Amino acid sequence: MSAAAGDAINTALSFTPSGLGLRPYSPSRLRGVLAGGDFALSWTRRTRSAAGDSWVTPEVPLGETSEAYDLQILNGNAVVRTVAALPSPAFTYTAAMMLADFGGAVTSLRFRVYRIGALGRGAPAQADV
Repeated sequence: MSAAAGDAINTALSFTPSGLGLRPYSPSRLRGVLAGGDFALSWTRRTRSAAGDSWVTPEVPLGETSEAYDLQILNGNAVVRTVAALPSPAFTYTAAMMLADFGGAVTSLRFRVYRIGALGRGAPAQADV
């Protein structure tokens, strides 16, 4: 039975899907090690793939058509550097970059990482190291 025009109970709604549930999960295990004046930053990818819950494989399946990450270096909550489309879950933040971004060396760092998928950036992961 269909709703009659002007029916107060049945109202037509419109919906535009954003694909939010199909975007990549945020990375996990964000790490940073200061060595020789540089920060070696790394993280672990997560996946929506059903095969991603294995205790046997050392790394979860890719789950996207390619592996890519956007990285942001933060000063408080302000982004001071963005590195786009990193092909692997690691980045070296050099002493020269710190000099350009902070005016000198830093001993602690806040950074944020996004996994990139077919529908854009997933949720960010953030760490203070």
